[in-house]
Amino acid sequence: MDNASKTANDDYVRKELQSSNSIVSAFTDEQTARLTGLSVEQLRNWDRTGFFSPALAAENRRSAFSRIYTFQDLLSLHVLKALKNDYGCSLQHLRQVKKELAKLGQGSWSDFTLYVLNKRVVIHDKKSNDFYEPVDGQKVFKIPLRVVQRNMQNAVNELWERPASSIAKTEKRRRVAGFKEVLSGTRVTIDSNKGFHTAGYSDNEIVEEFPSISIVDVQFVRERLAA
Repeated sequence: MDNASKTANDDYVRKELQSSNSIVSAFTDEQTARLTGLSVEQLRNWDRTGFFSPALAAENRRSAFSRIYTFQDLLSLHVLKALKNDYGCSLQHLRQVKKELAKLGQGSWSDFTLYVLNKRVVIHDKKSNDFYEPVDGQKVFKIPLRVVQRNMQNAVNELWERPASSIAKTEKRRRVAGFKEVLSGTRVTIDSNKGFHTAGYSDNEIVEEFPSISIVDVQFVRERLAA
């Protein structure tokens, strides 16, 4: 990919992350895999085949940060993981269900209270209070499968927590920020942090821009600049 295309792609993702405070609820495919129990390969396959794509996805998927998942995506993926991996629903069946749910004009998978019977998805028609299998329309009795948002929120909070041993330290990791130097346990590069220092941001303002780092990290970078 040429530099112009890469810059345009990165700018797109950066703007999406900065809008509506979404930086605190935006997750890479690796983080999403950890939070949902799905593999990175499974997530990327679902994206390539059009079964489930992240809400913040750049047109060119080969550049850094081209797949960014929202908290709502995490909830939907939690549902899909339970349906496929835990309850044995086939991917072919789930693709059919997806089409039927789209006809109902609903948003994500997590907008529904879903049920499972004999490895087939069942939904609840609130108007008629009937439970039916959306692909063939057959009415069934209910076996609840519920998504608990609080559990996912707790998992997200744990993801952002960093061990004390990683504070005010740097590292380089493969597939993280293009192997640039980052504050340990985060994806925040030293260069991006320096940019805010140079621009005159206070320590608290920089932490607001990067919720995954601490005041101690900011002061650590500031001391490096002064050295």
